[in-house]
Amino acid sequence: MARVRRRLISERLECRRLLASVTMGPLAPVQSDSYSAAIQVNEAVNLRAAEIRFQFDPAELQIQQEDIRPGEIWNDKASVIANVDEASGTVTAFVFSLQPIDSSDGNLLDIQVQSTSNSSCLTSPNIDLQAVRLNEGAIELETAPVAGPDPTDQFVAPVPASENPQPRKRDEGFIGPLRAEHVDMVMYRFEHNTLRPPIL
Repeated sequence: MARVRRRLISERLECRRLLASVTMGPLAPVQSDSYSAAIQVNEAVNLRAAEIRFQFDPAELQIQQEDIRPGEIWNDKASVIANVDEASGTVTAFVFSLQPIDSSDGNLLDIQVQSTSNSSCLTSPNIDLQAVRLNEGAIELETAPVAGPDPTDQFVAPVPASENPQPRKRDEGFIGPLRAEHVDMVMYRFEHNTLRPPIL
């Protein structure tokens, strides 16, 4: 029977190919009707250009061309060209620098967002990051964003506890989650003007 020999081969870390990652950071409340957001990148070595597309709900949010600026990763050495379709809520932006930048982690884009008068206080607005290309595709992404919910999308950041009233405890009148039978009972009493509950 032949003897199997195994030989360990060391691998230099410099030879490993790192993949960049991008995410749409959470919308952070700035004022009662405005937010700030950022598209973040990690492990983007020798970055010099980024093409980005994202979408927002124009019924909930407003974004204009001047609200989109290069992020801090560019160190004030980049320009941005943005096209905002306010009717559909689609934004395409191209950020570029003449020379590769030194940083590999940081914000690609900083975005100022305004809420509309029709926005609902019961739902959290969000921005859908749909496509990103770095250095015309030369820098590969670990997870490429797609249209619709995916791991690159994040939502509204929670308001700090000091600015957000504490929820009431159950013994202070918190009604808890509504169930179908509770709704049926309330509707019956309104319709028949009686305290007698229906037979479930």
